[in-house]
Amino acid sequence: MVEAIRLQAPAYRTAGDGSLAGVIAMVLVTVLGAHVAVRLPFTPVPVTLQVFGVLLSGLVLRPRQALATQLAYVGGGALGIPWLAGGAALPGTVVLTAGYLAGFVVAAPLVSRVRTRAGAPLAALLGVGVVHLAGTLFLGLVTGSSPWQAFLLGSAPFLPLDGLKALAAAAVARTLVPRD
Repeated sequence: MVEAIRLQAPAYRTAGDGSLAGVIAMVLVTVLGAHVAVRLPFTPVPVTLQVFGVLLSGLVLRPRQALATQLAYVGGGALGIPWLAGGAALPGTVVLTAGYLAGFVVAAPLVSRVRTRAGAPLAALLGVGVVHLAGTLFLGLVTGSSPWQAFLLGSAPFLPLDGLKALAAAAVARTLVPRD
Protein backbone atom coordinates (compact mmCIF):
# COMPACT_ATOMS: atom_id res chain seq x y z
CA MET A 1 0.00 0.00 0.00
CA VAL A 2 1.35 3.38 -0.99
CA GLU A 3 0.86 6.11 1.56
CA ALA A 4 0.83 9.76 0.64
CA ILE A 5 3.71 11.69 2.10
CA ARG A 6 2.55 14.77 3.89
CA LEU A 7 4.87 17.60 4.83
CA GLN A 8 4.26 18.61 8.39
CA ALA A 9 6.33 21.41 9.88
CA PRO A 10 6.98 21.45 13.62
CA ALA A 11 4.13 23.03 15.51
CA TYR A 12 4.76 26.35 17.18
CA ARG A 13 2.82 27.70 20.07
CA THR A 14 1.46 31.19 19.71
CA ALA A 15 2.46 34.08 21.89
CA GLY A 16 -0.03 35.22 24.46
CA ASP A 17 -3.27 33.76 25.65
CA GLY A 18 -5.56 35.75 23.39
CA SER A 19 -5.01 38.89 25.42
CA LEU A 20 -4.59 42.34 24.04
CA ALA A 21 -0.92 42.50 25.03
CA GLY A 22 0.34 40.55 22.01
CA VAL A 23 -1.77 42.62 19.62
CA ILE A 24 -0.51 45.89 21.09
CA ALA A 25 3.09 44.69 21.02
CA MET A 26 2.86 43.73 17.35
CA VAL A 27 1.15 47.01 16.43
CA LEU A 28 4.09 48.78 18.03
CA VAL A 29 6.61 46.61 16.15
CA THR A 30 4.85 47.49 12.88
CA VAL A 31 4.74 51.19 13.78
CA LEU A 32 8.43 51.22 14.65
CA GLY A 33 9.18 49.46 11.36
CA ALA A 34 7.21 52.11 9.50
CA HIS A 35 9.41 54.83 10.92
CA VAL A 36 12.45 53.22 9.37
CA ALA A 37 11.62 54.54 5.91
CA VAL A 38 13.95 55.29 3.04
CA ARG A 39 12.56 56.96 -0.06
CA LEU A 40 14.02 55.89 -3.37
CA PRO A 41 14.10 58.31 -6.33
CA PHE A 42 12.66 55.87 -8.87
CA THR A 43 9.57 54.64 -7.00
CA PRO A 44 6.78 56.03 -4.82
CA VAL A 45 7.16 53.01 -2.53
CA PRO A 46 9.58 53.52 0.37
CA VAL A 47 11.82 50.87 1.84
CA THR A 48 10.55 50.20 5.38
CA LEU A 49 10.61 47.53 8.04
CA GLN A 50 6.80 47.36 8.22
CA VAL A 51 6.74 44.03 6.43
CA PHE A 52 8.90 42.57 9.21
CA GLY A 53 6.25 43.59 11.77
CA VAL A 54 3.42 42.23 9.64
CA LEU A 55 5.16 38.88 9.20
CA LEU A 56 6.23 38.64 12.84
CA SER A 57 2.66 39.28 13.98
CA GLY A 58 1.50 36.39 11.81
CA LEU A 59 4.24 34.14 13.11
CA VAL A 60 3.74 34.75 16.83
CA LEU A 61 0.01 35.42 17.11
CA ARG A 62 -3.14 33.46 16.38
CA PRO A 63 -4.89 34.38 13.11
CA ARG A 64 -7.52 36.61 14.72
CA GLN A 65 -4.88 38.40 16.79
CA ALA A 66 -2.68 38.88 13.73
CA LEU A 67 -5.66 40.28 11.83
CA ALA A 68 -6.52 42.59 14.74
CA THR A 69 -2.92 43.82 14.80
CA GLN A 70 -2.92 44.93 11.19
CA LEU A 71 -6.50 46.27 11.31
CA ALA A 72 -5.47 48.41 14.27
CA TYR A 73 -2.34 49.57 12.48
CA VAL A 74 -4.06 50.44 9.20
CA GLY A 75 -7.15 51.73 11.00
CA GLY A 76 -5.06 54.05 13.14
CA GLY A 77 -3.46 55.45 10.01
CA ALA A 78 -6.91 55.87 8.44
CA LEU A 79 -8.02 57.82 11.50
CA GLY A 80 -5.11 60.20 11.04
CA ILE A 81 -2.53 58.80 13.46
CA PRO A 82 0.77 59.60 11.73
CA TRP A 83 2.35 56.20 12.22
CA LEU A 84 2.39 54.81 8.69
CA ALA A 85 5.57 54.77 6.57
CA GLY A 86 7.67 57.81 7.34
CA GLY A 87 5.10 59.23 9.79
CA ALA A 88 2.29 59.51 7.23
CA ALA A 89 -1.44 58.97 7.74
CA LEU A 90 -4.34 58.24 5.40
CA PRO A 91 -5.42 59.87 3.21
CA GLY A 92 -2.60 61.86 1.74
CA THR A 93 0.73 60.66 0.47
CA VAL A 94 -0.14 57.08 1.32
CA VAL A 95 -2.67 56.70 -1.51
CA LEU A 96 -0.14 55.12 -3.88
CA THR A 97 0.87 52.55 -1.28
CA ALA A 98 -2.60 51.75 0.10
CA GLY A 99 -2.52 48.36 -1.63
CA TYR A 100 0.43 47.31 0.50
CA LEU A 101 -1.55 48.27 3.62
CA ALA A 102 -4.45 46.10 2.41
CA GLY A 103 -1.92 43.34 1.83
CA PHE A 104 -0.77 43.66 5.45
CA VAL A 105 -4.31 42.96 6.65
CA VAL A 106 -4.55 39.83 4.49
CA ALA A 107 -0.98 38.58 4.98
CA ALA A 108 -0.74 38.58 8.79
CA PRO A 109 -3.59 36.14 9.50
CA LEU A 110 -2.67 34.04 6.45
CA VAL A 111 0.91 33.67 7.72
CA SER A 112 -0.49 32.66 11.10
CA ARG A 113 -2.67 29.96 9.54
CA VAL A 114 0.03 28.60 7.22
CA ARG A 115 2.97 28.54 9.65
CA THR A 116 1.98 25.28 11.39
CA ARG A 117 1.59 23.46 8.08
CA ALA A 118 4.46 24.89 6.05
CA GLY A 119 6.81 26.21 8.71
CA ALA A 120 7.62 29.77 9.66
CA PRO A 121 10.04 30.62 6.81
CA LEU A 122 7.69 29.47 4.04
CA ALA A 123 4.69 31.09 5.71
CA ALA A 124 6.57 34.38 5.97
CA LEU A 125 7.68 34.21 2.32
CA LEU A 126 4.05 33.59 1.33
CA GLY A 127 3.14 36.70 3.33
CA VAL A 128 5.69 38.72 1.35
CA GLY A 129 4.06 37.49 -1.84
CA VAL A 130 0.60 38.56 -0.65
CA VAL A 131 1.80 42.03 0.35
CA HIS A 132 3.62 42.50 -2.95
CA LEU A 133 0.70 41.26 -5.03
CA ALA A 134 -1.82 43.57 -3.35
CA GLY A 135 0.54 46.52 -3.38
CA THR A 136 1.63 46.10 -6.98
CA LEU A 137 -1.90 45.61 -8.31
CA PHE A 138 -3.15 48.73 -6.52
CA LEU A 139 -0.09 50.75 -7.55
CA GLY A 140 -0.75 49.85 -11.18
CA LEU A 141 -4.39 50.83 -10.84
CA VAL A 142 -3.75 54.29 -9.38
CA THR A 143 -0.83 55.13 -11.62
CA GLY A 144 -2.29 53.67 -14.81
CA SER A 145 0.82 51.53 -15.19
CA SER A 146 0.85 48.15 -16.85
CA PRO A 147 1.17 45.19 -14.48
CA TRP A 148 4.81 44.80 -15.58
CA GLN A 149 5.61 48.47 -14.97
CA ALA A 150 3.89 48.33 -11.58
CA PHE A 151 5.92 45.23 -10.70
CA LEU A 152 9.16 46.96 -11.70
CA LEU A 153 8.26 50.06 -9.67
CA GLY A 154 6.62 48.54 -6.64
CA SER A 155 7.89 45.03 -6.15
CA ALA A 156 11.06 44.01 -7.99
CA PRO A 157 13.40 46.38 -6.12
CA PHE A 158 12.03 45.24 -2.76
CA LEU A 159 11.69 41.47 -3.14
CA PRO A 160 15.24 40.52 -2.10
CA LEU A 161 15.15 42.67 1.04
CA ASP A 162 11.62 41.55 1.91
CA GLY A 163 12.75 37.94 1.51
CA LEU A 164 15.46 38.64 4.07
CA LYS A 165 12.88 40.27 6.35
CA ALA A 166 10.76 37.12 6.08
CA LEU A 167 13.67 34.92 7.13
CA ALA A 168 14.57 37.32 9.95
CA ALA A 169 10.97 37.34 11.19
CA ALA A 170 10.96 33.53 11.19
CA ALA A 171 14.20 33.48 13.20
CA VAL A 172 12.91 36.03 15.72
CA ALA A 173 9.59 34.17 16.01
CA ARG A 174 11.48 30.97 16.80
CA THR A 175 13.14 32.69 19.76
CA LEU A 176 9.94 34.34 20.98
CA VAL A 177 7.68 31.33 20.62
CA PRO A 178 9.53 28.05 21.15
CA ARG A 179 8.46 24.77 19.56
CA ASP A 180 5.93 22.62 21.34
